[in-house]
Amino acid sequence: MIQFEITPEEKEILYHLLQGCLADLHTEISHTDNYEYREMLKKRRSAMQKLSDALLKSMEKPIAA
Repeated sequence: MIQFEITPEEKEILYHLLQGCLADLHTEISHTDNYEYREMLKKRRSAMQKLSDALLKSMEKPIAA
């Protein structure tokens, strides 16, 4: 496991970046015909969602989405 420290401002920026990427992945998944590629994107989405959830949970003052 890798651990690193980031400031509250950096956490907020990272959270918003992840949310934007998750929205893009949703669109990409829905427009993809290739089964293997779609499954890879779904795994990526799941990992990114876990990161986003953990980041939000770690924030002192949770932000509005």
